[in-house]
Amino acid sequence: MSDKEEFHRFSISLPKAQFEEFEAFRANYGINRSDAIRKAMRDYLIKETREEKLISDKFTTAVIIICLEHLWEGHDHDHTVLSTESHSVQHAEDDASHILMAHYFNYPDSDLIKINHLEHLYHDIVLTKMHVHSAHERCILIIPVKGSGKRINEFYQHVIQLKSVLSHDLIIEN
Repeated sequence: MSDKEEFHRFSISLPKAQFEEFEAFRANYGINRSDAIRKAMRDYLIKETREEKLISDKFTTAVIIICLEHLWEGHDHDHTVLSTESHSVQHAEDDASHILMAHYFNYPDSDLIKINHLEHLYHDIVLTKMHVHSAHERCILIIPVKGSGKRINEFYQHVIQLKSVLSHDLIIEN
């Protein structure tokens, strides 16, 4: 916001419990009431107009965030507890070349390959990709995109249909 921007004052009424929750929230983040309300209103307006932006040809910028798991055939030990010492020891003993040859290359339709292919098909909107290892078999992909809302939505719909996607979000910047 510019310093010369005109501001309008208004008041709102909230139930006491909601007000107290709001006060605790904003105090925790160290922001004043006006800033908290402005941010909440902006977030609400972005979310409410999201569908409209994704069906239009209007230029937009967004970030796609995907949490996915690696689906390897023949992977034979338990991953229900992802960070135990015994689990880490088991993987420390795994031979990386064996894993690649036995699992990844024999699985030609892996979702990581599909995502890479989709990125090439949508090269006009995909700016880059960050691949973050959150656990041994889970990764987070962060994909900034820029282009028409329709094209971004097409790409997003293709990606979230992949079998390995555990959760996803599309955050629209403008």
